[in-house]
Amino acid sequence: MLLLLLLAALPLTLGVKHEDFKTCSQSSFCRRLRSIGTRQSESPKSFTSPYSLGEPVAAACGEASWTWPLRSGLYPDISFELRVDVLAEGDGIVRVRADEVDSTTPWERYNETAKWALIKEHPTISSDSAIKLSSSKGVDTIAYNNGLSIKVERSPFKLTQLRNGKPEIVLNDRSLFHMEHFRIKGLEIKEEVLSEGEQVVLKGGEMDRSWFEEHDKDMFEEKFRSWTDSKPKGQLADLLY
Repeated sequence: MLLLLLLAALPLTLGVKHEDFKTCSQSSFCRRLRSIGTRQSESPKSFTSPYSLGEPVAAACGEASWTWPLRSGLYPDISFELRVDVLAEGDGIVRVRADEVDSTTPWERYNETAKWALIKEHPTISSDSAIKLSSSKGVDTIAYNNGLSIKVERSPFKLTQLRNGKPEIVLNDRSLFHMEHFRIKGLEIKEEVLSEGEQVVLKGGEMDRSWFEEHDKDMFEEKFRSWTDSKPKGQLADLLY
């Protein structure tokens, strides 16, 4: 029976039209950010995340919820925020979110993750007084259910979930976390591309960010075959490594 199933699936496998799927060179997102991993692999010890956190702020209502100002050395004028919630439901479920705050643009990020990932779209945050945050030398630790804890390193930004002191999940372990900010077409610093394959010359004293992301002409609109993908908010992609 297994052999028959494999034989039945073979024509479908051979019938894939590769031209219907984008390669990295045909995707604006991939072209801009793929080289990050290569550069980190070449010099992992000197490759440092440009993201750092400020002092944590506890929720005013006594819930097990904290927020940190999240800053990027790539875009120091853009403000982000990291939020960590310990949920009441489940056995030590923690929700971690990051988003841009105080944006000068009219945009908001599409966010329906909770609807698909959680039982309740608006889950209850734990109010257990035993869940506390402690800080020492730029590291914040939240201890909660059954030996679980969250360690938040502020600079460079790194978040680790531990069970009985042993790491289980690590966010930004390789310093590759990157959060795109909202942009408005026409207000970006103008750039001049000399020719295909040559470097981009930045005008107006723009910061050199080429070590982490690369300029791409299709940031607001890109075409693939007969389709046109309009991106009025700019290139938005959250990378969590």
